[in-house]
Amino acid sequence: MASTSRSNKELMFSEFCALCDKISSARREKKAGILQRFISDYRANNETSFYRVLRLLLPQLDRERAAYGFKEYTLANIYVRILCLNPQSADALKLKNFRAPKNAGNHAGDFGEVAYWVLKSRCPEGGELTLDDVQRHLDTVALRHAEKQPREKDKELEVMLRRTSAQEQKWLIRILLKDMKLGLGHTRILSVYHPDASDLYNVNNSLQQVCEKLRDPTIRLHEVEVSLFNPCSPMLAERCNVQDIDKHLLRRPGPRYVETKLDGERSQLHYNNGEFKFFSRNAFEFTDSFGSNSTSGSLTPYLAKQLKPNVRTFILDGEMMPWNTKFKCFGTKGMNLDVKSLRVGNIHQPCFCAFDILYYNDSVLTNKPLCERLATIQQVFTPLEGIIMHVPRQTVNSGEEVLAALNTAIDNLDEGIIVKEPNSVYKPKSRKDDWIKIKPEYTPGAMVELDLIIIGGYYGEGRRRNLISHFLLAVAQPAPAGGEPVMFESVTRVGSGCTMDELAALGRQLEPHWKRYQPNRPPSGLLWTKEKPELYIEPRNSVILQVKASEVVRSDFYQTGYTLRFPRIEKVRYDKPWTDCLTTDEFTKLRLAASGSLVGSYITAQSPRAKKRRAVQPPPGVAPQFRAAHLDHVKAHSQLLAGKEICVLSGLPELSKQNLETQVTENGGTVVLNPGKTTYCVVVGAEKSIRVSNVCKTGNYNVVRAQWLVHCLDAGQLLEWTPADVISAVPDTADRLAQQYDQFGDSYTQPATLHSLQQTLQQVGKKEITVEQIKILDQLLFNCVSPFSIFRGCVAYFDCYEKVGDVSTPVNTPLSSLVFDFKFQSGQVSTSVNDQTTHIVVHSSELDRLEELISYAEQRTSRAHIVQHYWLLECVEAKTRISEEKYLLHQW
Repeated sequence: MASTSRSNKELMFSEFCALCDKISSARREKKAGILQRFISDYRANNETSFYRVLRLLLPQLDRERAAYGFKEYTLANIYVRILCLNPQSADALKLKNFRAPKNAGNHAGDFGEVAYWVLKSRCPEGGELTLDDVQRHLDTVALRHAEKQPREKDKELEVMLRRTSAQEQKWLIRILLKDMKLGLGHTRILSVYHPDASDLYNVNNSLQQVCEKLRDPTIRLHEVEVSLFNPCSPMLAERCNVQDIDKHLLRRPGPRYVETKLDGERSQLHYNNGEFKFFSRNAFEFTDSFGSNSTSGSLTPYLAKQLKPNVRTFILDGEMMPWNTKFKCFGTKGMNLDVKSLRVGNIHQPCFCAFDILYYNDSVLTNKPLCERLATIQQVFTPLEGIIMHVPRQTVNSGEEVLAALNTAIDNLDEGIIVKEPNSVYKPKSRKDDWIKIKPEYTPGAMVELDLIIIGGYYGEGRRRNLISHFLLAVAQPAPAGGEPVMFESVTRVGSGCTMDELAALGRQLEPHWKRYQPNRPPSGLLWTKEKPELYIEPRNSVILQVKASEVVRSDFYQTGYTLRFPRIEKVRYDKPWTDCLTTDEFTKLRLAASGSLVGSYITAQSPRAKKRRAVQPPPGVAPQFRAAHLDHVKAHSQLLAGKEICVLSGLPELSKQNLETQVTENGGTVVLNPGKTTYCVVVGAEKSIRVSNVCKTGNYNVVRAQWLVHCLDAGQLLEWTPADVISAVPDTADRLAQQYDQFGDSYTQPATLHSLQQTLQQVGKKEITVEQIKILDQLLFNCVSPFSIFRGCVAYFDCYEKVGDVSTPVNTPLSSLVFDFKFQSGQVSTSVNDQTTHIVVHSSELDRLEELISYAEQRTSRAHIVQHYWLLECVEAKTRISEEKYLLHQW
């Protein structure tokens, strides 16, 4: 009977939701313990597999059930319709604009939580559905989505809505969106279930098999093996800057394999005696597209003919690539080609490129070294161009050869290279230095950087909710002659590269200027297509982002018809005016320059480090950082500094004295070693030096900071000096600055920016100001007492103590709350009655100490007004200080 009881125990969906609530609200260190106790209790009371629970805890890993096809905005519209909400009502706007703090409040960014508060007063108590009931409903939703029956899918959702509480709906929504927000990663959840669960999932991508094979947590798997028709997670490569490659090679000396990094869809090809299956890197099956046998699909009929006669079974790891039959080369994912929809014989057709083998003729090969696996793969198929091919591979023995291979890949417009250790074994989902991926963008300075202007914003999620964390960027159409650009075309969306502090600072700069995007009222001058922002901003109020990306690719989501691949924010350019953003003409030139690639040039290795030797002392001379640059062969390519004689005394950490001198010459200026009568200015990076001090003391030269010169070069124009730029000035310059700026460097005529305001405030020291001075200021500003400081100048004693002036004898009195009002309106509270006291405040219902207070006041030189508390209340209500006469408790 006990066994029957265990096997028939029902688990209610409400119990599952209560578990999720408990885990999500617990402290980080206690979350796993809560789940562990639940699993132990489940095992003790159930004979059924834990799979039905685990697939709901980890919906993003559930490969046995097809996609639901829901996004937050889709669900919001469904709920608005099901609940019969007015589309413009507060609750409807909360759902639709769930990321906006203005609409969703403290829960912004969490659709499930926002929906919970909307549904709380509209849903039944719930508790009807078991976990198995919910599973059946979810199966139906996935089936209706696969059958492309959205109305039937909505009906299924409505059925669940009628039978679940708001709390259950919250977790149901998170299951549908495949984001549970438990605060526990999937690896931790699997390890709580069983120590080997994560390893097993990595080789079969099946939660069902994990639960079936690992029921007993005390029984360990000795070795997890890959198996046919169960896709494993692919082995990954660690990223590396090519200039650091020698460090990796020194760890394990010897030859390496270098492969071209193909830019397609990572895929696995499984074969068993005539049956084929294709899987993506995330274990989704695409066999229906390519074909399960030699007579079906777009690729398999051609691929099957290339298998060698002795082949019975295999699992190949590789890349599914688009092959251009006209130019006999590979395409890339950036071409917006869906390789699953391609057909053999078209201009682009699917081609499987194999670079590894995990299983061959009933033998697991993952523990064999790579060199043996590559020998085995030669026995599987005969390559056929455009159908099934080997990945190009070469053997290298040094960092120089790796660098040469990367530069060859750059020439061929390839994504990069992969460097592999010949003796490495295959480790699913492992990212170790046995395999290294090298791309140009991993090397600082190798990529072209683009100055793009922010025209739109999107609210973030998780830690970034309540922040605008992603931005819609644009390029400007060429401005009319002598004018500013007026039309801007969207080009990409970017969200990575900024720290939380940088995002917060950028948010403060842009916050006053954001406007809600309304589809029926598109802003003029801003052009976008499918990718529309949640908020938009006028370019003149915006800032420029310096962005790095791997290439320019086609896209109809943006107005330009192209977008950036893998964009990343390198820097927020507060120093650049909004008019300096990239133009459409410049963007087109970049796009055409290298077929869309944004690699700036060949990459060179850093100088190798020599063995340490005893330094040979050079003869005495000028230190390198103060030596003049060799300018004989430097040619001017700009007239920015034409006619200007400039003396550079020292450089910046990022730009040496020699670099600055070279840039002065390149921009038409004349460099002199010592300032003279015709010197335009002296440029200084390091201010604290004897030479700089001596030049300043003469008063004969304009001594300016090196940042000014850098800003001029960035802006492409000669900028006027501001007080922040000038260290020392000749009289004419000092007079001009005094006429245009105040003593703190704030301009009389130019609008303040965040940067200029920060600089100005740094110059303002702390200065005491008297009450009388503040009163005069109030009179100037308000022509009366300030309505925000009506008690300024008043010093009040509040009758809050049993013994007058003894703070150790407080009494419970309504006056306590009035003290805060008095302070808030700039009043000063005294804990005793003294010569500075101007008012004694007594509650009208507590006059026991009135005589004692009068006695205390009589002993003072100046007599205080003894008033009822009503006087203070009436002053606050009137927002001004009114006469005390009507409220006096004693006349002097």
